[in-house]
Amino acid sequence: MKLSIIIPTYNSSKIIGRALDSIVNQTMQDFEVLVMDGASTDNTGEIVASYNDERIKFYSEPDKGIYDAMNKGITKAQGEWLYFIGSDDWLLNNNVLQSVFSLNIDQYDVVYGDVESDLSEKNRGKWTFYTLEYNRCHQAIFYRKNVFDKIGDYTLKYKIGADHDLNLKWFLNPEIKNVF
Repeated sequence: MKLSIIIPTYNSSKIIGRALDSIVNQTMQDFEVLVMDGASTDNTGEIVASYNDERIKFYSEPDKGIYDAMNKGITKAQGEWLYFIGSDDWLLNNNVLQSVFSLNIDQYDVVYGDVESDLSEKNRGKWTFYTLEYNRCHQAIFYRKNVFDKIGDYTLKYKIGADHDLNLKWFLNPEIKNVF
């Protein structure tokens, strides 16, 4: 399998549908979706189940927050590549995955780009040593699964910012080849 898409959720019934629709309607279909739910008390699980798609797997149990859910998804993922998207996020168009995986990325461990958002321009473009203080959204990054064997998982001691910590680990590691 080419790609595992990991979606951390908690009480996401009002927003999960848009994220899932944007994924299942992709032109590239070689993926699994792991919805890592933190024991929601709304009908998130029922909405996910309504897709009746064997590629979508729903796991629900208490967790220690978004990064714990993402770490659990890493463990369960079967894909060669991992992609994390929030339950309130969506892929911009139906060709996003095809566009990424049609590139010559075989020699890279991390592939990243930009996201459409209200973030500052400082959070966009190629990451350099001069722009390290500005994080890259995990929604703009595709990781080869073995990157996590090299740098570890998301650090749970950070309630926010564990993604920036993880991004610094791969960006500053000369063994991990990345491309913008």
